[in-house]
Amino acid sequence: MWIEIEHLLPINGDDGVFFKRHPCIRVDLGIVRAGTEPRFMSVYGAIDTGADHIYVDNELMVANGATPNGYVPVNNYERHPTYDCIVRAMPLLGPSPITVCGIDAQAKGWPHLAVLGRQFLSAFRLEYEPAAGHFRLLGRTTGTPR
Repeated sequence: MWIEIEHLLPINGDDGVFFKRHPCIRVDLGIVRAGTEPRFMSVYGAIDTGADHIYVDNELMVANGATPNGYVPVNNYERHPTYDCIVRAMPLLGPSPITVCGIDAQAKGWPHLAVLGRQFLSAFRLEYEPAAGHFRLLGRTTGTPR
């Protein structure tokens, strides 16, 4: 089983250059709030092997009732809020509780609301072969984000 990676166009348009597109998959995010069941929403998340964490748009989190549970430094100088969340990427990853970091994705004009860093990618095998046309995440037998 696998999840196909889509290449989203930049919001400011496409100049035909493939490498400027954003490699993304659909993930479901569930906001964790005390005393309620998580309400899942489907968003695009960019595959980013250079990012440490899972980042989700602050505006989206707050609009859906999330409250920060702490702060973490990013790039050694910025403090980003953290939120309790449940993430799933079907059919490879069932609901997994995880802490995500807030970012301002909408303000940056990205075509995705989440960034899926190594914390998320550690649960998968990445197959990225442009010449063969293969862009996908493959499951592992012990696939859970760390």
